[in-house]
Amino acid sequence: MDVPSKIDAVGIDDDKSKIKWEGKEGTIEFKDVWFRYPTRKEDFIFRGMTLKIEPGISCALTGESGSGKSTFINLMMRFYDPDFGEILLDGKNIKEYNLHYLRQRISLVM
Repeated sequence: MDVPSKIDAVGIDDDKSKIKWEGKEGTIEFKDVWFRYPTRKEDFIFRGMTLKIEPGISCALTGESGSGKSTFINLMMRFYDPDFGEILLDGKNIKEYNLHYLRQRISLVM
C-alpha cells in the first residue's frame, strides 16, 4: 500500500486518446514479458514469457501455487504493467486501450 500505482485507474475515462476495445477479435499475446511485483524487486515472476492465444481457443492456466496464474490475469487487467516486453490485444499494446473498456470486457472464471 505504500507503493503508489503507476496506472491511473481513477482518471480512466479522462484520456480520449485511448482506444475503446470492443472485444471483436480477442488475440492475446505476451511478447518476452518480464515482471516482478513492486514489493519484491529481487524475484521475477515471468522471465521472457512468450505466449499467444488465438480467438475462439479455450485456454486453461494451470500450475502450482506461485507459478504465475494470477499474475497473468493481473497483467491482462493492467493492475500491473510488465517491467520489460509487451502485452498485445488484437495486435495493439494493452497500454493503448482505454482502461475502463478493457476491464469491462475481460472476465475470469476461478
